[in-house]
Amino acid sequence: MQNNSIQTNINLTVQDHEKLVAMMDADGYVTKSPFVRWLIRQEFDRRNPESSTVQDREIQLAAKSQ
Repeated sequence: MQNNSIQTNINLTVQDHEKLVAMMDADGYVTKSPFVRWLIRQEFDRRNPESSTVQDREIQLAAKSQ
């Protein structure tokens, strides 16, 4: 866990957990925390188009890989 992180626990139905795992598998995530953080950022950006947290992160990752 990152030093600037806080832990948040949630309860999911079996069906929602299965959906979460299926989405993680489809996107190549192995652990839940990074995937849920990504989902939160995606939803935040969808609701706040003037913000670009996910897009900025993708640009940063692309630049690092070059």
